[in-house]
Amino acid sequence: MPTIVVANIPAEEFALRESLRAVPDLAVESQRVVEKDRDLVMPLMWVRGANGETVQTALADDSSVRSASRIASYEDESLYQMEWKRDVELAVQMITEDEATILDLYGTSDGWQLRSMFPDRDTLTGYFGVPREADLGDVADRLDISHQALSERLRRGHTNLIKETIGVGAPEKT
Repeated sequence: MPTIVVANIPAEEFALRESLRAVPDLAVESQRVVEKDRDLVMPLMWVRGANGETVQTALADDSSVRSASRIASYEDESLYQMEWKRDVELAVQMITEDEATILDLYGTSDGWQLRSMFPDRDTLTGYFGVPREADLGDVADRLDISHQALSERLRRGHTNLIKETIGVGAPEKT
């Protein structure tokens, strides 16, 4: 049975981080995300919140973007065909290795919201299964990040999950 996952990703840890920092009013929304090959994801993205020249300059200076071409404009938004580099690990890994479909992707300077569909829960549960089918090192190797980086991300994710789900550590209401 397919599994839908919604994730919030800090802007500085995902694609277009430099563009979103350079143009704070920028909002980016996926129209479609396509895998070209293992090292390249090619999204169609609607861009709002800045004029075309400002957006073009920001995208040209962004290290996560290999190329960006405006293919359509309508009123205050433009549709861009982008090529993201490999450092956008999450999207590339999800599409190429985990057979996920990115349903929605929306980014601002505050961060990204990603909604994706995995073919089944098994794709997500190797590390969390009992008995464990993979250890932290295996998962880190698969994601091509260090053991420490994965450990920190999981710790932050667990903390946020607990705060958002059961309110532990949330400020008291007055």
